[in-house]
Amino acid sequence: MVATVVRGKVFHLRPKSPLHLGEHGIGLEETAEFAHSDTLFGALCFAWAEAYGPGALTELLGQFLAGRPPFVISSAFPRLGQVRLLPRPLLPLPVGEGAAEGLKDVRWISEGLFRRWLAGEELTAEVRPETVRGHVWLSAPEAARLPQVRGDSWWDVVLRPRVALDRITSASNLYYVGEVRFAPECGLFCLVLARDEATYDQVQAALQVLGEMGLGGERSLGFGCFAVEDAGFFEIPTGNGRFATLSLYHPTAAELEVGVLGANAAYRLVMRSGWIASAGWPGRRRKWVRMLTEGSVLTGDATRFYGDLADVTPDDRPPGSHPVYRYGYAFPFGVNLG
Repeated sequence: MVATVVRGKVFHLRPKSPLHLGEHGIGLEETAEFAHSDTLFGALCFAWAEAYGPGALTELLGQFLAGRPPFVISSAFPRLGQVRLLPRPLLPLPVGEGAAEGLKDVRWISEGLFRRWLAGEELTAEVRPETVRGHVWLSAPEAARLPQVRGDSWWDVVLRPRVALDRITSASNLYYVGEVRFAPECGLFCLVLARDEATYDQVQAALQVLGEMGLGGERSLGFGCFAVEDAGFFEIPTGNGRFATLSLYHPTAAELEVGVLGANAAYRLVMRSGWIASAGWPGRRRKWVRMLTEGSVLTGDATRFYGDLADVTPDDRPPGSHPVYRYGYAFPFGVNLG
């Protein structure tokens, strides 16, 4: 008999400094309140090499490239105290027509509501002034557990002025950097689904190293540092032929051929690029790649892993440089809607 749930691990990331989680925009002004899975995995690879050595990283990437990942990881989503938020799924709202208007700006769903939505429950009764808080929709019990902050400011995105000096003329240039600051008790969390218990320990140790190195941009200024807490197991429903992804997803040609984006799928696309953070590629950008966003709903068996490492190596590769990849494995959360 196929299990109706599988169990992954949830890790809480407790920020010790501001975060700069770059989004596509002009300069350094744009930042997000969460870290996409490709950003988190790329940073985790640097930490993996630091913790276990370059050979261990090569071995790890080889497993992913061969389609046998030892684990998959979600994006790092906001956490309000012990209340975890997940992306709004791309499914019809499970509420009456009158209640839907109050949810038009919602981007984040509390874990409890997310589970009930994907299980097919009707949620009109949960649309109340105390449960719809700006971009966040919570169940009543979870709303009662929120940490107390002024004006629902669980996180703030602010622009900080910086000055750059020209090395030749010493002329100054004013620019701004966006940073995210979480309220006390708030931060991020990520989910990990591994093939064995030892792998969870390895991932946690690498996350701890990453917390010291820093996640995101502006690390030279002390940004992106965090502490890691093992928050226990996380039950993941296997669904009935569909799943929502809690990470960015890059489908393989074989998955597209068998209909992962079939008639019952609902998804959005996002273009991902960015600078290559490697001494072998100074001042170079990765190729653009198109991915499916978090919250997209796909057709398939949620007990298996989907996706790949997308090859984003620039065409004019210098001699001796290494290939460049972007993490594109889905983190499946089963959908049980009829």
